[in-house]
Amino acid sequence: MKRIVILTLALLLALAVAASAAGVTVEVNGSPIPTVDANGAAAEPFIEDGTTYVPVRAVATALNTAVDWDNATRTVFLGERGEAAPELGENVNVFINGKKFNPTDANGKAVHPVIKDGATYLPVRAIAQAFARRVSWNGASSTVIIEDTARVDADKTYKIVLNGADSVIAPSGDGSGSALVTELFSGDEKQLWRFVPVPGEDGFYQIINAAGGCAMDVNGASRAAGAKILQYNSGDGENQKFMLYALADGAYKIVSKNSVLPIEASAGEVRQNIDRDSPVQSWRLVPGEAVAKEPEAKEYKTLSTKAGAALTYSADSTDLAAERLTGNENQQWELVPNAGGFYYIWTKNGGKSIDVANNSTTDGDPLITYEHSGDDNQRWNFEKQDDGAYKIKSVHSSLYMKVQDGGVVHSADGDEFIIEDVK
Repeated sequence: MKRIVILTLALLLALAVAASAAGVTVEVNGSPIPTVDANGAAAEPFIEDGTTYVPVRAVATALNTAVDWDNATRTVFLGERGEAAPELGENVNVFINGKKFNPTDANGKAVHPVIKDGATYLPVRAIAQAFARRVSWNGASSTVIIEDTARVDADKTYKIVLNGADSVIAPSGDGSGSALVTELFSGDEKQLWRFVPVPGEDGFYQIINAAGGCAMDVNGASRAAGAKILQYNSGDGENQKFMLYALADGAYKIVSKNSVLPIEASAGEVRQNIDRDSPVQSWRLVPGEAVAKEPEAKEYKTLSTKAGAALTYSADSTDLAAERLTGNENQQWELVPNAGGFYYIWTKNGGKSIDVANNSTTDGDPLITYEHSGDDNQRWNFEKQDDGAYKIKSVHSSLYMKVQDGGVVHSADGDEFIIEDVK
């Protein structure tokens, strides 16, 4: 009688399914493979502590990957040895194309190869990380299913389009650390991506933004469902390496090597999550180029109270004053929209933003101009009044801009400002 156990594939779905501890088979690209060791003896997959282990040699052979064993250092070599320098230790080493491979479980804990009856085994999740393959489980037939991942032309730039929608992935800002969001395609270069093969790791890509050169990155190298996806300075971390799983309709899942979780659209943001049959995890890769745009003359504004006191800055200091409206350059401002419907208020010259000094939340404290940081104390909401004027509210303090004693402060009873184009 077969003993029924609960098998957890800590891979993509993290599904608990019933499986037989004996009779587990392995299928590669639709065909069953012989699970044998180097001598042709049977090397059957097995289940231990709820995890399915498969023989490394059998899978490597089926995937046309060279495999070798060094008994002196207890090391498995997959692919080319290259500069591999293994050392004898307590656990079995695995090197892939000369680079040490350190498999982990879904929680980031190290898992180690197991030697059983002379054959070396790895958990199925580690197989996905090692070979850049999609690994799934068919509970009805007790079969581990290993499938090739997709290949992308590294010479092209792509729009990454949410399947069934018009939204594309783009960074929310220009620099490293900007969260990725979904937005309508406008032809901006920052909405385009290149898929750069990871050297020595066939099937894995860095996804590089065409505008800034930053790489798609799982925030903090997290393996948790719900972690944000950012763009970050390009590095060699596992959280910047991704696999592509082709779907039946020609779309793709984009899966982190680090977490073995796919990315998805989540309320306008991009996050990783458990694998599920949902259109929010389905992406089309559409070749695209940035749309050439004619340079536009910036529209500058003056911001003045009804009494004619205009916001005025100094190019040489952080002082923000209120002076008689003249329209001179030190009274000209650029209103720059940002995510969430708020604005930065930039000087025409000097590259500064209106800023709540010292991150204050105290009524009556001064406002200044300061180098642009993008923080909440430089974000402003324009509340239109019935007569067409605006009250200008700080996102940071929830207090309003007010002219006081020739300077500018934030206060609960802010002034109404008239916003006019510079003539």
